[in-house]
Amino acid sequence: MFNYTGTVIPIIFAVWAMSHIHKIVNRFIPEVLKTVVTPTLTLFISGFLALSVIGPIGIHLGNGLAWLVQGLFGISPILAGVVVGAIRPLAVFTGMHHAMTPIALQNFATQGYDMLMPMMCMANFSIVGATFAVYYKVNTPKEKSIIVSAAVSGLLGITEPALFGVLAKYKKAFLAAIIASSVASAFISFFGVRLYGYVLSSIFSIPAYFGPYFIYAISGMIIAVALSFTICYLFLSKVDVARANEPTQLK
Repeated sequence: MFNYTGTVIPIIFAVWAMSHIHKIVNRFIPEVLKTVVTPTLTLFISGFLALSVIGPIGIHLGNGLAWLVQGLFGISPILAGVVVGAIRPLAVFTGMHHAMTPIALQNFATQGYDMLMPMMCMANFSIVGATFAVYYKVNTPKEKSIIVSAAVSGLLGITEPALFGVLAKYKKAFLAAIIASSVASAFISFFGVRLYGYVLSSIFSIPAYFGPYFIYAISGMIIAVALSFTICYLFLSKVDVARANEPTQLK
């Protein structure tokens, strides 16, 4: 009934629940049996709850996000651009972005075009811009190599390396990507930028925008990259980078 491919929210909730279940189980198991019985019971109980309760809740949260986005388009495409652009990086970070794909496919089937996927593209370019800005703030060749690889991957349409490998470490960089994504998405929504076929949101999807909206789509991509790069470069200091890379002390 449910497909958990690419989802993260059900996993996060399941592991959070498991941490509490482990404490409860461990409290009632004799010391001599804890090594074997505690993890076994914890896994059994957590697995049952994950499949029967926690997982479906996570899926419905994603579907709720899709319903909300569809409602925003009914109110105002510009408002939808601001909201979708702001939540898209967060949605990718949590795996909830997969809930937006069925909306786009439905739009292609019923309207012949879609305005949601161009916003996804703006979010990807915003993530790339912020990632490139971090490149100029780090010092070690290893970090620079990771950032370049993640940024190039983002240009090709895969933003997870940039999100999890770079922006997750630097809050200001992540915030810069969110702001730029929101602004760029609102910009293209204002001019009605749309797609007439399903394509991956990458630099190779540019030809799909050929037509009356091409200039606005390209302008939106430039805004996304330039704005996220500028905000991140101005507000992310080398002190922030140094703090983010400090080893965590376990107490």
